[in-house]
Amino acid sequence: MGIELKYIINKLIYIFLPSLSRLVRRYQLLLLLIFCSLLYFATSFWYVQSSSLPSGDEPHYLVISQTLLKYHSLDVMRDYTNGDYRSFYPMTIIDPHVTYNERGQLLPIHAIGGPIFWLLPYYFWGRLGAVLCMTVVSLLVIYNIYALLVTMQIRKRYALLVSFAFALGSPLYIYAHLLFIEPFAALAGIYVLRNVFAHRVTFVDGMLSSILLGLLPWIHIRFALVEAPLFFALLYRLYLQNKLGNFKQYICYLLPVTVLFLLFELYNYKVWGTLNLAANELNDNDKPFVLLPFIRLLGISFDQQYGLLINILMFVFFL
Repeated sequence: MGIELKYIINKLIYIFLPSLSRLVRRYQLLLLLIFCSLLYFATSFWYVQSSSLPSGDEPHYLVISQTLLKYHSLDVMRDYTNGDYRSFYPMTIIDPHVTYNERGQLLPIHAIGGPIFWLLPYYFWGRLGAVLCMTVVSLLVIYNIYALLVTMQIRKRYALLVSFAFALGSPLYIYAHLLFIEPFAALAGIYVLRNVFAHRVTFVDGMLSSILLGLLPWIHIRFALVEAPLFFALLYRLYLQNKLGNFKQYICYLLPVTVLFLLFELYNYKVWGTLNLAANELNDNDKPFVLLPFIRLLGISFDQQYGLLINILMFVFFL
């Protein structure tokens, strides 16, 4: 009986193991995304429900969303003064992140793109909804990394390994588990770059790329430095594909980014009283080349409490 049972088990393994292996190879990206979904959604829920307070700029991004919903304005000082932020940041005092516009009005330092993007999830589920929204963005980043590598004719196995490594490291790379705007920029940049390397750019791909590029300044004006080379790279890719024909595709690519740029300038003029794209940064005295960076870089690297090279061993490995 024991020999027969062993024979049956071996026969089943012989029949089903190759089929299971082929199934895993065929749906490996889907399995990776399912794994990441379960991991990210579980950790995001735990992160919020375990009373882990938002840190850094997180509460101030949430204040913008809360002010838009409750007061239908960008006058975040009303939120800070009334203590509305205590619904997600139960501290008695918080240092307002505000600066003056050209008319002397106090407005948020941070760009409004991120808070508007997760505004609807925040309306329904509060801070948890915003965090889960960022989880979805992180999953889209992982998928597009895999698609980009495959488009560049990297073997699927290596593309999967790179995507898996990024999935594990994404909380460190772009703060995927926090309410920051870096994942938005990563998604836009990778998607557009993927189309730059694509064999053929469709109307939909061109239009989506244009929309994502147009949204980057709304997310943060520093991403305009990434937007410009990506915009011209994809425009050149469209020229190689269409030459001087198919003007409809050129229009579909140029129109969304142009409209979003003009709307951004209109927003700056109406709200900040200037056409300067970085009005919020300049008014807060965030200007380049004001201080030499060398002492600060040494502090970031070797500080006894927060130093990267001392406290985060992964950076030693990178070095």
